[in-house]
Parts: sequence; structure tokens; C-alpha cells
Amino acid sequence: MRTPPRRRNTALGRIPAALAMVAVLVIGVPLASSERNVGARSAGRPPNIIVILTDDLDVALWRSLPLSGEIGGHDFVNAFVTSPLCCPSKASTLTGLYAHNHRVWATEPPQGGLYAALRSGMQDSTLPVWLQDAGYRTGFMGRYLVGYGWRDSPPSYVPPGWDTWIGRVSNTAHGYRNIEFSFDGQVRRLRGNESTHFLPQARDFIRRAGDQPYFLLLAPMAPHAPWGGARYPGDPARRPGIMRPIEHLVRQLLADMDGSTYLFFTSDNGYHLGPHPGKATPADTDTRVPLSVVGPDVVEGMDEHFALNIDLAPTIAELAGVAPPTPVDGVSLVPLLRGLDPPWRDRFTVELLPFTAVRSADQIEIHWADGRTERRAP
Repeated sequence: MRTPPRRRNTALGRIPAALAMVAVLVIGVPLASSERNVGARSAGRPPNIIVILTDDLDVALWRSLPLSGEIGGHDFVNAFVTSPLCCPSKASTLTGLYAHNHRVWATEPPQGGLYAALRSGMQDSTLPVWLQDAGYRTGFMGRYLVGYGWRDSPPSYVPPGWDTWIGRVSNTAHGYRNIEFSFDGQVRRLRGNESTHFLPQARDFIRRAGDQPYFLLLAPMAPHAPWGGARYPGDPARRPGIMRPIEHLVRQLLADMDGSTYLFFTSDNGYHLGPHPGKATPADTDTRVPLSVVGPDVVEGMDEHFALNIDLAPTIAELAGVAPPTPVDGVSLVPLLRGLDPPWRDRFTVELLPFTAVRSADQIEIHWADGRTERRAP
């Protein structure tokens, strides 16, 4: 199922022509300084890196959870995703690219899901590929791009870059219990609540890595619907309970961590409950996400700089001492993690097929695909 290596699409792809200049202008805004050596890893063994990427965890729910007050570390209070929908957001997290460059726009073919990623060749230059090439042991467990194992690929398919692969095969609507996963291409059903399996699998992966530096991406479905009950999506009051095993997972991993490990905690997008539950709008409810980083030399406290999901790949690459082999749209957050205050973005782009929006500190300017322009407070 692997596609040939691709050349990065520097055009704006499928964004309507009237909106293209908006994205160009925002992408061209000066970001961080070129002071990229600040905080680079010391000589010797590269650090270990764990990323926990939850699904539909909005900031309102996050702040209501006990873990939000316990995790510590560097808390980016203005963290956002550049596409408020799982597939394009996860693709941006893995590549450091906006959707118009990785070309995964939605959850359904032909412009979305794993189908679009396979067609674009996106997976041939991703963070796990870079780290694996640099000698890291890489592992994935959780929900990948929509369609993996049941619509857009067989469960035997293992995406490039992963030494250990535990990808959810069951459709999202199947919920949390007795879920099938592809273990390096072989399907196994995990009994009980899938969220309770992340900790033992993570510990087993870390044990097997031994002295080799590792990169582990855990992508639980929590707190994505269904939330229990007779009708989909269910009762939203159950969402905090769905997150409890993930809170336990984070606490235990933090307790296990040594002084050479970084942990990133975030979400693929936000979520709104009213008037109807959902996401995929340019509103802050859908684009703002939690982002906390714990690790060696990370300065604790709140950070108000705009931090984006496209920044995670270049940040982790820098911590690992790796240069992305292809250009990325994001910028490393390492200077901020080290407590520096370099020149930084004051706006960014949010994009899905129906719109391109420009988010600044005090305004969202939305350019709809039908030609309308809307300005509103965040």
C-alpha cells in the first residue's frame, strides 16, 4: 500500500483561488528566530519522546479534569490546530504541514481519510520516518487516520516509520469495548475498555527499546463519541469518565519517566456541545486544544504564545537532533520550552474545505468557499 515518495506540494492545492492569498500571507508571517541551536540535545544519547494525542478533547473538558492541574510542565494556553478535524489534524501533527500541503482534507475519500494520505504520499516523510532513520525505535498505538484497517487499507498494512504498530481497526462507532487492533499487521481483539490497554502496551514498548532512544505516539480514542447510552453520540456527561483511564495512563507514565524523556500531551482538535455536538468549525471551541510538555530543561509555567499542531513535528525533531529532510510549515517550540522569548507569530491559518480562516489575538476572519467573508471575535 505504500505510495512512491513525493515532492512537497508548494502550491495551495485545493484551497479556492480566492482564499489562496490569505493562506500565503499568514504562512509568510515571521515565526520564530533562527536561533535553532538553543536547547538542542547535549552530546550523547538522544532523549526519549512520548506523545499522547487524545481525540476530541476540548479545553473546557480538559480544564475540568483533575489531571489538568497535576501534569505541570510547560502549558501552552494558546495552543491550536490548523484543521479542526481528526484526519487533517493528525496528518499535520505527523508532517508539520498545513492541509493544503499534505492534502488530507477530510475523513472521507477522495479528499480525506487514509485514502487521501496514501494517494498523496504524505506518509513517506513524517516524524516517525525521520526519527527511525536517525536510529530511534518508534511505536504507535491507537486510532490512526480514518479508514485504517477497514475501509482504506487492510489491517495488514503498517504505515512507514513504525517499528511497533498497534493500530485500531474497529470503526469509531464500535465504541470502546472489545476493540480490534492490528499488531504489526496481525489482528487481535483487546478485551474490555481499550483505554486500559495503553499503559501495559506502552510499558512493554519502552522495556523492549532498552538502550535505544524511543519515540512513542499514543493516540487513544477518548473522549470521542460514542459516550454510552442507546443513541449516538450518547450522553456528554459521560465524557469525563471516559477520560479517567487516560488520566491514569499519563500519571503512570510521568511517574515512570527518567530524566531523559519528554512527554507531550495534546488533542487532535477541540469540540463543541451546543447547539449540536460536533467540530470542524473555525471557532475556538473546535480549534483550541490542550498542549502541555514535560521533560528535561523544560521551563514550567503558562505560555501565551500561539503554538500549533504543525509545530510538534519540528519541535520533536529538534529535541531528537534531527533535521526534517523536507520543508515544513511549522516551527520548533524548543526556544519557548527553554524559557526564551523570540519573535513569534501573531496570527495563523485555520483551513478545511469549506473555509480558510485567519486567527489573530482579537479576531477571526473567515473566508468561506462560497465567497462570503465573516469577521468575529474569537
